[in-house]
Amino acid sequence: MREIELKFQVPAARRAALQAAFAKARRAPLRAHYFDTEDGALARQAIALRLRLEPAGWVQTLKGGGFPNRIEHNVELGHSPEPPRLDIERHRADCPALHAALAAAGERLRERFCIEVQRRILTLRREGAELELAYDLGTLRAGAAREPLTICELEIELKQGPTRALFAEAARRQQRHGLWLDPGSKSARGTRLAEQGNDQAPPARAVAPAVEAGMPAARFARRVIAGCLQQVLANAACVAAGRHHAEDEHLHQLRIGLRRLRIAIEELAELNSGIDPNWAPLLAETFRRLGAGRDAAMLARLARQQLLQAAGAPVLPPAMMRARPGPDDADDAGECVRRAGFQSLLLAIAAFAHGEEEDEAGQAAFEGSVLEALTPRLDELHRRVRRAARRFEAAPAAKQHRARKRLKRLRYLAEFIAPLFRRKAVARYLQALEPAQEALGALNDRVVALHACRGLAGESAGQWFAIGWLAAQHRPGVAAAAAALARAADARPFWRGRPKA
Repeated sequence: MREIELKFQVPAARRAALQAAFAKARRAPLRAHYFDTEDGALARQAIALRLRLEPAGWVQTLKGGGFPNRIEHNVELGHSPEPPRLDIERHRADCPALHAALAAAGERLRERFCIEVQRRILTLRREGAELELAYDLGTLRAGAAREPLTICELEIELKQGPTRALFAEAARRQQRHGLWLDPGSKSARGTRLAEQGNDQAPPARAVAPAVEAGMPAARFARRVIAGCLQQVLANAACVAAGRHHAEDEHLHQLRIGLRRLRIAIEELAELNSGIDPNWAPLLAETFRRLGAGRDAAMLARLARQQLLQAAGAPVLPPAMMRARPGPDDADDAGECVRRAGFQSLLLAIAAFAHGEEEDEAGQAAFEGSVLEALTPRLDELHRRVRRAARRFEAAPAAKQHRARKRLKRLRYLAEFIAPLFRRKAVARYLQALEPAQEALGALNDRVVALHACRGLAGESAGQWFAIGWLAAQHRPGVAAAAAALARAADARPFWRGRPKA
């Protein structure tokens, strides 16, 4: 069967209120034992295999897939005082593809971690749908050598009916209790605890959208936005939970995801009438607020990096050495992501991205193909990059910055249609753009750092050394960026070639 659910983390300050809302809920103590290989072969394929003791007895469950749609196969095994024997053959007939992964793991499967929760369950009927709300409080353990993790989550599962009812109920609960969306699973947390001793998820990077040649334009837009949202949600959950640092990659990848999502919304609006232009302003505001923390972290890295020290820098000012220099910067990243307005927006976009495909007839906004719609726009962006490359070194800083933003837009829009074309042609083009984006990004970082150093209060030898060093690096940086941009401008646009059949 296919499982469609949303999961939320519950802030500590809201747990009592949520528990009160579930005071009359049915209670179900659960104990689940999860199995995998020592090197996490199943987890790498987003597969979870468990034996769980429920009030009705033991159940062996196999899950696969990702947010918010997962394949789930359950086999009831009855009551027994001890966990029954794990048998992967129970899934062969109903889940042949997932069973193949279990068979490949073979005898290497063993218990990796255990989850014990007190679950409270409410069953609701909303808008023609049946929903199950599960509030879980408990612990996750991975051997005696690991500190247990606390679990406090709300899951909302669609049992039957329209998907929109699931998102509508989720929006009501989120706003009422200050929850934040988390696409990760308990099994993923358990795997990380078993392997690394904590539940710090790796930064989520952009993935290619699940699009195909001949796909209706409205569906193409939804799939691209779903792919962009995947990167945003995974990193936002880590930032919201405080499982990140101001200068780590989660914040950076979250901002990349937000920029990609904004570009998808702006550039694909003509393909799908369900795209709401009102999504863009709050995404832009959140991007800007998170940027303050990113700039502060970048300045701290610059102040500490070996290059300045090797150049003979004296003691640098304390303001440059702090990774989190003020209450309005990186310290607020988690609060920014947890804001009710931003979380509501993520839910609204997720509802659009993962809605029923039957709604697409009413969302169609373009009668032609995806390439007929996007090729002229890609051509225009490529021409503007070529024009900017010719004048880059002599251009004022504002125009150089505009060229960088335009290059990003070109790259991300090209990545959205890349799965429609042959891999080698796509790779040649994107490999020309990536160094240019890196060179322009490094130039922008030094400009931001120079302005920050000049804006620091007081004067010190370290501060003036940094200002002088950054100023001396500016002209070579501009030249390097101009050369990289020229190579990108000369790249052959792959979308002018023949798409895959």
